[in-house]
Amino acid sequence: MGSTLSVNDYFAEPISLLLIENDQVDEMAFVRNIAENKLPYLVKVAHSVSEARQILANNNFDIIVADYNLSDGTALDMREEFVDQTVILITGVGTEEIAARAFKIVSDYLIKDSDYGYLKLLPGRINAVLQQKRTAEQLKERLKEMTCLYEIRHYLDLKLSIADVCKKTIECLIPAMQFPNLMVVDIEINGQQFSSLDSHLTYSTPKLQSEISVKGVVCGKLSVCYSQKKSFIYPEEQTLIRAVANDLGLWLERKEYDQDLRIAAVALESSDGIMITNAEGVIVKINSAFTKITKYKSEEVIGKLPSILQLECQNEQFFQDMWGTLDEKNDWHGEVDFKHKDGSVYPVQLSISAVKNIIDETTQYVSIFQDISARKSAENKIYNLSFYDELTSLPNRRLLIDQHLKSAIVMSKSTGYYGALLFLDIDKFKSINDVFGRDHGDKFLIEIANRLTICTRDTDIVARFGGDEFMVMLTNLNKDVEVASQNARDFAEKIRNKLIEPYFIDRHEYYTSPSIGIITFCGDDSADTLIKHVDAAMYQAKDRGRNRVHFFDSSVQMEIDERAKIESELHCALVDKQLQLYYQIQVDSNNKTTGVEALIRWDHPRHGMFSPLKFIPIAEESSLIMELGQWILDVVCAQLVLWCKNTKTNKLSIAINISSRQFHDKNFVKTVAAAIQSYGIEPSLLKLELTESVVLDDTHALEQIALLRTLGVQLSLDDFGTGYSSLTYLKKLQIDQLKIDQSFVRDIYQDVSGEIMVKTIIDLADNFKLDIIAEGVETESQLAFLKENGCNMFQGYLFSRPLPIEEIDDLLNKYPMRVC
Repeated sequence: MGSTLSVNDYFAEPISLLLIENDQVDEMAFVRNIAENKLPYLVKVAHSVSEARQILANNNFDIIVADYNLSDGTALDMREEFVDQTVILITGVGTEEIAARAFKIVSDYLIKDSDYGYLKLLPGRINAVLQQKRTAEQLKERLKEMTCLYEIRHYLDLKLSIADVCKKTIECLIPAMQFPNLMVVDIEINGQQFSSLDSHLTYSTPKLQSEISVKGVVCGKLSVCYSQKKSFIYPEEQTLIRAVANDLGLWLERKEYDQDLRIAAVALESSDGIMITNAEGVIVKINSAFTKITKYKSEEVIGKLPSILQLECQNEQFFQDMWGTLDEKNDWHGEVDFKHKDGSVYPVQLSISAVKNIIDETTQYVSIFQDISARKSAENKIYNLSFYDELTSLPNRRLLIDQHLKSAIVMSKSTGYYGALLFLDIDKFKSINDVFGRDHGDKFLIEIANRLTICTRDTDIVARFGGDEFMVMLTNLNKDVEVASQNARDFAEKIRNKLIEPYFIDRHEYYTSPSIGIITFCGDDSADTLIKHVDAAMYQAKDRGRNRVHFFDSSVQMEIDERAKIESELHCALVDKQLQLYYQIQVDSNNKTTGVEALIRWDHPRHGMFSPLKFIPIAEESSLIMELGQWILDVVCAQLVLWCKNTKTNKLSIAINISSRQFHDKNFVKTVAAAIQSYGIEPSLLKLELTESVVLDDTHALEQIALLRTLGVQLSLDDFGTGYSSLTYLKKLQIDQLKIDQSFVRDIYQDVSGEIMVKTIIDLADNFKLDIIAEGVETESQLAFLKENGCNMFQGYLFSRPLPIEEIDDLLNKYPMRVC
């Protein structure tokens, strides 16, 4: 999944991560992504809201990655647990409502996709939100440093410095010659007691105390006594003690002021914008980053209110909530929109802290902000990529279904007005891409999108569903279903007529037409059901000749549902061993068996022995044909291994049919080679039957056949004559055998053209020196005609029906193996 990431690409130390995921498949994909990319995550997994709450009650994590939909609620139900956490929300249900709720609670938001592309983005997004968290913590620390200058407890860690200053002050103000018996007992600042400077001396009464004040506020006391008993205290001594206490207060105030200046100077050099206001909110100081971000110079904002930066559209409730938080917690963090000096708007991440004095009065507000335009732009781009088609700018499938269609269904049910869905597929669009290239095809799709938008009302939704498929959602048609249906048909015909008009793109003129399916709704069906039904209606329009409008027919949908059920059951059949191979012998003109054709059979639990004509086409439309093909190849190779040990069967070949999807798979030749090597079979005993439509007029097919020839397997061209046969192409094919289709054999003696067709195919095989075999031989007269005209190998019910492997041995007694 993408390029390998080293640990140092993102983090220096392992990250503790809680994954809250309800879907086991998505959980395994997440864990596999960590292992494959060697990401430094220590992961713990929760599968529900309740389980996550239990884990978070006893553990701390660097980051939480949470799926939106969980078995007992949604991740956003954990609002209280997420308050102090860094959370990334991932969801396959990306509505705007969920996104709006999510961004108030979580740090980031990712949309799931079917091929797990979001896992490629996740490490970078984790890095981003953790870096953002660290930046916020650093900003908070800087604010704390500035605000603590105004709290006297900041100095409680400076015991020695205070004591030294006291001692020097006393030495200056209390000369030993004048007051030899006076000494400091202790100092108390803000409730903190400092040791006596001369605690080894014994002191006695009287004892004097004088208050220490900073900025006029009492913050402690200075205690002084005599080392000898005295019955009175000199007034000069009282004055002296007051002077010492006052000098100590002045020293603390000056030290506070000096440190304030040093830290403020450092903070103001930050790359973040800083604005300091007084208690009334008037701007008194800004830094250079403020000017760089806002474009306002110092003289243009000093003395003014911060509202010069804020938009009028930010409502009064927003500011009431902000000031309420500031009054309660002394700080506020959030996103707001600012205006540049030129009036342009940009988003910022803003932190405001109240600065308190020693008696807890607010004296200043410090605001630090960052321009987050780049981040917002990236988020908007991600949103657009998730919900809008990049080529046409129309809503995509996800936005149409999750937001517009689901809302329209609810609205139609409450109002009683019918809506309709129109599903459009552009007829023969693939030929435009193939002939003129994708660039022309893209311009063509853009023009179609423009025409659809022109044809519809402002209340209608036009979406690109994928490829050359578009969807139009109509609302508020009528409360009468017949009238609503007629309105929907009229809209569809209007669109069809517009789309069949000529297209002029890059000096080329194009013509095309749409096949349009329609279904009406009034809140009775789910979005998924409506999509499935209107898709079926569109295919009904195609089946009836294209360039037409067709309403949904439930009987056709029943056929589609049945096909889907068979496909699901076929998955189980592979696992539950319901499939088996039957074999039909192939004989020569002397009634000697040359080989067999392997034919798949399905012992279906509902239908009994299920016809391949019903399930093979379904398998070919899905990826199941690849699994079936691999299973057949393995079973046949294993059978060849057993037959090679028996002199009655060791020269028999087994033919298997190869589907188009198998043959054109880039690993097909490697798969056949691996089977030959793994089972150790003789390659010439394995015959691959390819249909005419698979190999003709395809350069890639010639290359594939050449590679298969190097393996030594036999190649037979099945159903020859039923397609668009080309003698030139046949000459290029390196095949061993032509197989006359049973439809031609059946027509022998039925009409003259049937006889002529069979004779022609036999003559072609003879001229190209190819073996020839006829299938579907059922009568002696057919066999006689084929022999008379030069065909020397046969297959059909005249010799045997397809049989399970256990019955083939008995049949070989009647038709023994040919010995070359």
